[in-house]
Amino acid sequence: MPIAIIWISFYIGLFVYFKRRERGEKAIGFFIKFLVPKKFKHIFKKFSKSLYKDFPKVKDLLFPYLINFVSLIIYYCSIYVLAIALNINLDIFTFILFCPVINAISFLPISPGSIGVREITVAYLLYYLFGISIAQGVALSLGIFIIVGLPTMLLGFIFSVLASKDTNNKKIRNFSIEKYLKRTENKKMI
Repeated sequence: MPIAIIWISFYIGLFVYFKRRERGEKAIGFFIKFLVPKKFKHIFKKFSKSLYKDFPKVKDLLFPYLINFVSLIIYYCSIYVLAIALNINLDIFTFILFCPVINAISFLPISPGSIGVREITVAYLLYYLFGISIAQGVALSLGIFIIVGLPTMLLGFIFSVLASKDTNNKKIRNFSIEKYLKRTENKKMI
């Protein structure tokens, strides 16, 4: 629980710091000056200038954060219930700390859907940190994929098929990476 409070405080602090334009541009300028290669500096300078045009107000962020918080609680509780069903007896706060590590590793583009990477990670962490059997760890990881990941992928597939069948939407129908790259190169030349 203290780690979650530290993370939340860190994010709130970042938001408050970058809320004032002068401080934010100074921090981004420092980042650009020392860490960004010369050929990319102009892109980051444009980003720095445009960031504060679209910077959201705090009241505009409350509802999305609330929705995200509720969805994370549902996500963690579903994993916790699945773990109880698999006879993995850990408290829910352990899962609250454990799940972000699983999610971060799942984003590695090693295999489609991170199948295999996630299973090894969950099995390894549960076995070495908590003494849970590797079979239970793999079962939990596959359960997480089936309960959380698979429905999301199916919905994304359905929405992409429906969007591509929309004959009125010429942007989706005629989109190609080659055309996009040519357009962006032409804009750079101008």
